[in-house]
Amino acid sequence: MARAAFIGVGVVFLCFLPPVLHFVTGPFSPLIGGIVAGMQLRPPRASTGVVAGMAVIMASVLTVTVAIVGSIVVAIVGGSAENGSSVTVSQLLIIAVIVGIYAFGFSFIGGLIGVSMRK
Repeated sequence: MARAAFIGVGVVFLCFLPPVLHFVTGPFSPLIGGIVAGMQLRPPRASTGVVAGMAVIMASVLTVTVAIVGSIVVAIVGGSAENGSSVTVSQLLIIAVIVGIYAFGFSFIGGLIGVSMRK
């Protein structure tokens, strides 16, 4: 399950590269990664609970990645209270949690699609 989840996360990161030219793969990358990861699961173990666990792993990795990258960007670019662009830690956490929920939903749906395609 973890191997399939990390393969799915790899697909998600690969889908984030082309949106410089094509903006469709970026938002749907958790779905695409979930499909690929779901296809990696073996049919006897591919229950809804296993797919949910895979989606939790994928969402956790993406949430932590967004939090770390966001923290680095805020630290480098910064923001000042004078121009109103100051980003607080709580705002960054809220964004990371929203990304996690989004990634879980699409990874779970994609995993279910991938498992059904495998059968």
